[in-house]
Amino acid sequence: MDVLGDILDVRLVGLKYLYIALMEIYSDFRGLEQVMYDIYEEPEMLHEAMAIIEEGWHGLLDQYLEQGLLTVNGNQAYSGSGGQTFTHELPGDDSVCTDLKDFFGFTESQEFTMVSPEQHWEFVMQHEKRLADRFGLTAYGCCEPVDNKLQDILQFKTIRGISVSPWADVKKCADQIGRKAVYSWKPNPSFYINNYLPDQTDFMENYVKHMLRNTKDNCAEIVLKDTHTCQKDPMRFGSWVKDVRKWIRETR
Repeated sequence: MDVLGDILDVRLVGLKYLYIALMEIYSDFRGLEQVMYDIYEEPEMLHEAMAIIEEGWHGLLDQYLEQGLLTVNGNQAYSGSGGQTFTHELPGDDSVCTDLKDFFGFTESQEFTMVSPEQHWEFVMQHEKRLADRFGLTAYGCCEPVDNKLQDILQFKTIRGISVSPWADVKKCADQIGRKAVYSWKPNPSFYINNYLPDQTDFMENYVKHMLRNTKDNCAEIVLKDTHTCQKDPMRFGSWVKDVRKWIRETR
């Protein structure tokens, strides 16, 4: 605070972001290739392991509450795999969270990208749902395309945000999500890094407008993330925002 002075409001808070990735934990122990074999060769072991991991998360969440380690996050906290938790449905006063119904949660399972919807539900998503339903609101998904698994994700009682990754079918997701949750679109950052120039916007304009045309009836947001480089040109982020705002006006 001595360094920042009065130019930034500094507040002491607890955890405002929880990243619940059950299959990531299991994959760290087994290795992703072996996980794929376990689905067929050791399904009972996989079921047992996921039940243990789910139980562990329930216990951890209980400990967070008992020890006052969570801060309510209904205001400008990082949400899911991008975006902000601006909502009037959850407290946003930076108070200690004493009830998970005052917290915005997040689950995902990128490791099961190529697994069928039926097996995804059987081995992972049913466990994720029981955890997600403890929160007031929750987000689902990261980089995994979920267009063929939305029927299960939309069963989450508290679902509020769904990540539509660069590899998901934009229209299919728009049709299924509707206004049941925030359509959180993640444009491919490599397109922006490699192809986008302020004076050569045709490619990006067509790419973004395709999404905008297909999400006119959705509650949508655009989150440009995973930009691990800006090609030594940080000003292009400002150009991106300016252009996207213009394309939104032209499309809507």
